[in-house]
Amino acid sequence: MTTTLDTFDEQDGSTGSSVSTPERSRVIKHLNKLVRQRNEGDRLPSVRQISKDCRVSSVTAQAVIEDLCKQGIIETRPRRGIFLAGGSSKSRSGQVDILFITSNTHALDSDVTVKETFHPQLLHELVSQCGKDLRSTRVHVVLGSAADSELHDLISRVDFQSCVVIGMQDDHVNQVLRQHEVCFVHLFPSAPVLPEFCVAVNNEKLVRMQLEHLWGLGHEKIGLFARSDPAAFHRDKVERRMCYYRLMAEAGLRVAPHWSPNLSYQPADAVETIKAAMADPSDRPTALIVDDSSLPIIYQTLQALGLAPGRDIALVGTDGLPISASMHPTATSLRIGLSQAAALALDMLDSRGQNPGFRSESRWAPIELITRETSCPPPASDAGTSR
Repeated sequence: MTTTLDTFDEQDGSTGSSVSTPERSRVIKHLNKLVRQRNEGDRLPSVRQISKDCRVSSVTAQAVIEDLCKQGIIETRPRRGIFLAGGSSKSRSGQVDILFITSNTHALDSDVTVKETFHPQLLHELVSQCGKDLRSTRVHVVLGSAADSELHDLISRVDFQSCVVIGMQDDHVNQVLRQHEVCFVHLFPSAPVLPEFCVAVNNEKLVRMQLEHLWGLGHEKIGLFARSDPAAFHRDKVERRMCYYRLMAEAGLRVAPHWSPNLSYQPADAVETIKAAMADPSDRPTALIVDDSSLPIIYQTLQALGLAPGRDIALVGTDGLPISASMHPTATSLRIGLSQAAALALDMLDSRGQNPGFRSESRWAPIELITRETSCPPPASDAGTSR
């Protein structure tokens, strides 16, 4: 988390507390727009013109300009005026803010089980990619329930100019970013409809790869065990479940209701759900599609039921997280190219900065099947029995 810049108190001209006033916000938005539209070294309007255009006092306009100078975004030249600094080329964002919106206050705790989840891995790849490109980064963790004022205060900062959004996303976040004229891109959005500027997963391709791998091994009784939060919509999880049902139906394969349960994030509840789904030996799946983060509890419960992953039942994970290669036996998984996705997001961010009118289709993150020890054929007694 980062501290906010001091702002200029219009009443007495002294440096005061961090308060986002409507007047200051107007100047910030106006200057952000001018910076994105100009090339390095270009002249900017005078303080008098900026204060006139934004309907604020010259004291407020001057205070914002001084903050931009401290950030190296613009520079003032004696008796010549205000210019866009050479290090602020509009073609590339030198500093990237990462806005991680979550409902989980412990989302980035140092606990090893949390480290294996998707978003911490994604944050690591984003920061690493920015480091390779010699960009500075700041990560802001914001609760989904945060008050409007908290979100506005963060985004209205004079140095908050380009942003990658991950985690929970909705139209409200988009509106705030647009209102403050921040250049932004969504990375793996969870909202029901893909936003205009985003890098996402092609969920039909992902599920088809999983199913075709299992079909090729001879499986027809295939289950889908995925964790979900009933209070939060997640586009990827919903789309994957719908693709699973549709593709199984197109293949002429039956799906029993108990083969595709929603697993709770509460371990005890998840164990009971898995046990119930696998209770009937004559009508249980021979293969499972699972979330990588669910692998430990699935392994533990299956083994308690006398089922050995990789021998009695096949498993295919979804996220290619490190934990999939650490399980015993190692788990086949579909790896989503987080490093490549981060590079795509930063490239899209630069394209938006170069061209304010830039429009783009969604870009898809690469997907790769990693075959490991849990890829096994069905037991002979279960082969070809689900049609």
